[in-house]
Amino acid sequence: MRVALLSDVHANLPALRAVLEALDPLQPEALWVTGDTVGYGGEPSEVIALLRERKALLLQGNHDRAVATGEGLELFNDLAAEAAALHMSWLTETERAFLEALPVVSEREGFTLCHGSLRDPMWEYVISAPLAAASLALANTSFACHGH
Repeated sequence: MRVALLSDVHANLPALRAVLEALDPLQPEALWVTGDTVGYGGEPSEVIALLRERKALLLQGNHDRAVATGEGLELFNDLAAEAAALHMSWLTETERAFLEALPVVSEREGFTLCHGSLRDPMWEYVISAPLAAASLALANTSFACHGH
């Protein structure tokens, strides 16, 4: 199966469109996004709509959760918190509920997917080989992919 794997789109519609345009000739059978669909960028509704139109598998990242529920805003730097608050006000209740309902971890085609790590799928940054090994040890599959 040919899969396109994305992460951390952060409501950047022009970048997402450019990536999808580059991917289209490759004809991926699936599009997986390992979180942070929203946060920072200026077009969260449009990014959500485009990824839903493409039938992407979306996972919940820490920015998605913060925008959906307000949870974790205090952990963000000032600019990230301000962007999340803006997105909370821009998105409809339906869009926020959609983000809140996204899975945190998913297993597909022999891959385990999450945003952070399998030890802490929302917040942990995998920045070293020992952290990667600790995360992968929790996978029920041979491969794991994450964002951040």
